[in-house]
Amino acid sequence: MTTLRERLAERYPTWWGRCIGVEVPDGWEPLVERLCADIAAALGPRAEQLRVRQVKEKLAELVVYWDHPDLDAEYVLRRWISFNNADRMFEIVAVDVRTPKRPQGGDE
Repeated sequence: MTTLRERLAERYPTWWGRCIGVEVPDGWEPLVERLCADIAAALGPRAEQLRVRQVKEKLAELVVYWDHPDLDAEYVLRRWISFNNADRMFEIVAVDVRTPKRPQGGDE
């Protein structure tokens, strides 16, 4: 039997190279799989640039840590929630872990 991370890595191989874990309650696995499919569809060809760092349950919330060079993660997830999870019993939170870019040519 394959793990959730293995199934997701099969479908979205570029996303999981630096992921430190996918740990959610068993009943949440279909939700995570659908979330990934919806994000991939929303991003189209840009989806290959997504990097998931961690997926976990924290205080009854699904938390996804990720980065992407030009992704407004909160917008994508809020849109997904509003269309697909109207009767939700928990909140879905995305945390963009991109490092802020330093200005070029400035003194620090």
